[in-house]
Amino acid sequence: MAAPSPQNRREVILDATLTVIGTGGVDSVTHRRVAGEAGVALGSIAYHFDSRDEVVRAAFRHFMEGVARSVAFLDDRFVEGGERELLDALVALSERDLERPATTRAEYEMLVYGARDPELAREVNSWQKTLDARLAEGLEALGVVRPLEGARAMRGALRGFELERLIRPGSTGLELRRRLQIVLAGLLAQDEEPIR
Repeated sequence: MAAPSPQNRREVILDATLTVIGTGGVDSVTHRRVAGEAGVALGSIAYHFDSRDEVVRAAFRHFMEGVARSVAFLDDRFVEGGERELLDALVALSERDLERPATTRAEYEMLVYGARDPELAREVNSWQKTLDARLAEGLEALGVVRPLEGARAMRGALRGFELERLIRPGSTGLELRRRLQIVLAGLLAQDEEPIR
């Protein structure tokens, strides 16, 4: 069997880093631990990354790129569909994420890490704005008056559910759907003027 190309090896390392982060937090990341998880030589980590912080940031960027691809794939379902399609897409995205709890935990580790790393914080904020804009397109198509604010509210509801589900795994996609229906109903019932 041929050894993976350097680019593939880099991706294997980034995926392994996310697994390590999702299992033990950012502080558990060491070159040795990542190499063990990735099944690569220790020198491969140093070949691709100059420091531990660099591999952590690169793993978080890798994660954000993967989520952006998933959201782009779901775009047509909720931009061109109705309420049901929007909710189906959001529940499917959350379910897919929660099938891999370590990756979901890594996302929340990324948010906390970004609070202490201004460079990563800028990238995370930009990523979130892109996700919000995509979701806002679907909400606008449904007639939501303030779709960007609505997208942020939906993202907040999704995040809250995901965090809760990490500590209470019995929660289901049906429960998430019910919560999102409540949020969506509120968004669709909005007047032009925000409550002051």
